[in-house]
Amino acid sequence: FNGLSGYVKVSNPVFSPDGKTMYIPTSTPNGNLSAIDVATGQFKWAFSIPKLTYGGGALVGPEGTIYQCDTDGNVYAINPDGTQKWLYKAEGAFGASPALSVDGVFYCVSNAGNLYALNATTGAVVWSEKLANVNTGSAVAIDKNGIIYVGTNIGIYAYNTNGTLKWALEDV
Repeated sequence: FNGLSGYVKVSNPVFSPDGKTMYIPTSTPNGNLSAIDVATGQFKWAFSIPKLTYGGGALVGPEGTIYQCDTDGNVYAINPDGTQKWLYKAEGAFGASPALSVDGVFYCVSNAGNLYALNATTGAVVWSEKLANVNTGSAVAIDKNGIIYVGTNIGIYAYNTNGTLKWALEDV
């Protein structure tokens, strides 16, 4: 078994909370999210993601759930044993890294300019917001106060945890 079929350069690896497992996405011709034992280099499992996001990395929650977005508009939550926890179908592909808040909300922005706030346990939509004039995926960051920041092709947006816009700095 070779879970690293395809390009390994898709994004940076991430690690399990205990540091014993590395998760690395690959792409082309088919995508996988592979789990590797860092002590032995042995494959633990590979989770198939046919249209893995090029450049948008995985994220690991404090309880060990691995989150990965893809270019088909899917958001996957994967259990530490490699089984699917939940799947959310969004509008538009994903091409940038997501973020996870301390209160259990997963944030990601699609290439269609939709900011999604998903319940990290269930995958249910907490809220979503269409960013006007945005036509590319964006990375999401969260500060210590829980403010969500999104950098896009036209500016930077700050959102409160309830989905209201705090401020926008646009270059339109």
